[in-house]
Amino acid sequence: MKNPGLIQVQLLSLSGEDQYRLSCFRPVDSLIQSLKCIGQTVPLLCRETTTGYELFSGFLRREAMLALGRENASALAWKEDQLSELEAFRVAFFENACSRGLNLAEMAKAAGRLKGFGLADREIALDYFQQAGLAGSVKNIGLLERFWTLDWDWKKYLTEKEFCLRHLSWFLNLPEPDQNELKILLRLKPTSSQFREMLEMMEEVCQRDRMPVARLLAALGGAAILKEGKGNLPQQLKLLINALRKIRYPEWDKLFSRHQKILRNLEIPGPVTLEPVDFFEQPKYRLELILGRDTDAKKILEKLLQAASGPDWEKLFKPDDD
Repeated sequence: MKNPGLIQVQLLSLSGEDQYRLSCFRPVDSLIQSLKCIGQTVPLLCRETTTGYELFSGFLRREAMLALGRENASALAWKEDQLSELEAFRVAFFENACSRGLNLAEMAKAAGRLKGFGLADREIALDYFQQAGLAGSVKNIGLLERFWTLDWDWKKYLTEKEFCLRHLSWFLNLPEPDQNELKILLRLKPTSSQFREMLEMMEEVCQRDRMPVARLLAALGGAAILKEGKGNLPQQLKLLINALRKIRYPEWDKLFSRHQKILRNLEIPGPVTLEPVDFFEQPKYRLELILGRDTDAKKILEKLLQAASGPDWEKLFKPDDD
């Protein structure tokens, strides 16, 4: 690859957005602030073609400069016979992947673009993703392709919540109508851990009971929960998760009642909540203590330690011990 020339380019005249841009769901506020303080320190990267200059790396920088009202910028430019489209995209891929990493949407976009250049999944995985230190198995390239076919709302949510492909395999292999049915969950704004738990339970129930996603959602009453509007979004989400737990674990009600009884016997102090995370396999609980200015923390902790040293505490972790 021959050395480029340093030139000035008009920002609005640059093409290349469709061919080269990787950045997705990334804020530019910090970049705008940096440009305000110290100006442009890193040039854009361009190809000079017969129809003008193509930008292939530096799209966020251009976006930030345009937001500041800038018209021109410094750029390194290669002649198109010095740098092919694939070579330019390879430069852009590694510059972005090695300097700031790629989020889920950007990895999916890159995989799709490389497939468009005619590269096989194995070549993409070995020569690009693994060399850049990204999760790059051949199987992942197929999952990334499916991810990129999702609609914008799904791509934005799953990217911003920083999901990994391992947790999304079942979801990504669902037919599009089933994925659309699950969009009801987005309205409840689950955290990444809540959404992951729901996906795991749904996958198990659908496979165990041979139940389509639409029928499972109907059994959960998700639409009814939203329509009735009982409580705020976190409360509605909790209702839905508990309904799903009951379907996954037929003994849920029985174990929850047992849990409540044990808590009464333990006399857990008021500011403390002991919420079950999992009653099954390996029982787990989330302990939360809310402190205020007048809270007697020492007394509360003493009571908690007293409760934890009694026989009823052990029962929390032995569901079959009655």
